[in-house]
Amino acid sequence: MCSSDLGLADGEREELREKCLELQRMQDVTEDASCLPSLQVSDIPALLPTTSLQHCSLASTPVQLADQPTNEVSYFRALLDTSQVPQDLRPFLPVFTSVLTKLGAAHLDFRALDTAAELRTGGLGATMHVQESLDSLDTVSQGVLLSSHCLERNTEAMFSLWQHVFSSVHWQDTARLATLLRMSATSATNGLAGSGHRYAMAAAASSLSPAAALSEQFS
Repeated sequence: MCSSDLGLADGEREELREKCLELQRMQDVTEDASCLPSLQVSDIPALLPTTSLQHCSLASTPVQLADQPTNEVSYFRALLDTSQVPQDLRPFLPVFTSVLTKLGAAHLDFRALDTAAELRTGGLGATMHVQESLDSLDTVSQGVLLSSHCLERNTEAMFSLWQHVFSSVHWQDTARLATLLRMSATSATNGLAGSGHRYAMAAAASSLSPAAALSEQFS
């Protein structure tokens, strides 16, 4: 198509030509890569940064405290050893952790406990934890990992909720327990197609080490 077919006047054609030439000049310029963010080997510290921990004991329980700049958010993690749980009861530990904070406790039913946790904390969590020893793959520690976090002003309220959970979970509410188990079973069934490969990998790995066997059992 010739320039006259574009319906442009001579001045417009010249302006368009200059813009095209300017674009070509800009495209031909070698870009300055020094302005881009980069990472040099010298930027990587030779030693890993360490976290300063304060070790103490509360009621004969070893405790670690780490003072970090967290914008006035306190994080709580507790590990309850389950190595002495009888072998026939261990398959039920994942079920135990999945319902522990969803049944209600003390004077709070499950709705009130959930509301109190949302108002005062970032949630009350309980999961199974498996950790291999750094010195031996045959040495494994296992336990129930409890975790939560909250603003510093709500720390007392957060531990009060945990105290309720520790002392008096509503295990007698069998209707609620049955509902939670059905929900968990439905979720597992619905996710089987999408997670089948992950399940197969976990099952295959379970024969390689004690930690993998426990992880497969608990997950």
